[in-house]
Amino acid sequence: MNHSELNSQPNDINLSDLISVILNYKKFIFSVCFLSSILVLIYAFTIPNYYQSTSVLEVEKAYSERSSGGSSGLETLTQLTGVSMSGSNNMGNLAEATIRSFDFLNHLILKDETFLPKLLAVKEFDPTTNEIIYDNTIYNPDTRTWVDQRPSYIKAHKIFIKNLSLNISRKSNFATLSYKHISPIIAAEFVDLIYTEANSIIRKRDMDEAEASLAYLYSQLENVNQKEVLASVNALIASELRKLTLANIKKNYLLDPIDRPFIPEQKYSPSRLIILITGFFASLAISIFFITIWHFGIKNKF
Repeated sequence: MNHSELNSQPNDINLSDLISVILNYKKFIFSVCFLSSILVLIYAFTIPNYYQSTSVLEVEKAYSERSSGGSSGLETLTQLTGVSMSGSNNMGNLAEATIRSFDFLNHLILKDETFLPKLLAVKEFDPTTNEIIYDNTIYNPDTRTWVDQRPSYIKAHKIFIKNLSLNISRKSNFATLSYKHISPIIAAEFVDLIYTEANSIIRKRDMDEAEASLAYLYSQLENVNQKEVLASVNALIASELRKLTLANIKKNYLLDPIDRPFIPEQKYSPSRLIILITGFFASLAISIFFITIWHFGIKNKF
């Protein structure tokens, strides 16, 4: 055995030594864990309850996939122009991109003046009276004014996305839309508002595009002489008319609810038991770590 091995032996820590030290300091460890658990429990009860409302939605197909009428005319026109009309329009991607966008949140804020306070300024919810309690240091609900500067929609977007959940199955074409909030009533209200306004925005966009297309196509009818091209233009007009009709009569144009949002009765988070257990084992590990450092490291030097 060489000299370096002899010097390293006293610093070796085996399992029996560690268990012996833990048993010697068991009262200290118990006290630390007990006090830490109380503090963690107090902290857990300061966290407000969050409720999650969910809706199951069917993602509607793109218009080109809904109707096959006039397809021969369209194919003729695309052959003449060299434009490909393959089904690349994914309505699921469109729905997700729309709902998660800054412009969409800004639209919701402008649509309803109470949306932003409900998003950022709600402090508590009283389940017995269903009363929403606002944080008076942020927002005054009586005068409907912000105490300081009105938050920008860009700042509000972080909170909006944090509590939003949107999962779209590309295979089944169904979507699950959820929102978490301190108030279960607002959670359900927000889910309903989100898919309703998403439908409204895309519906209006398609109506405007169809009307603009029809105006252009009608203006070109007088300039078309070839029968084949004329038939194709008429087919496009018929297609745009069907698109416009569908947009006018179908309210749920993009997302059609299968299971409408509900007002949840049970909280979604936080799980105070998990917080307590995590806090207990964290304090146990930290106390053992510091005792080990103290006993085998710092204490032995003196």
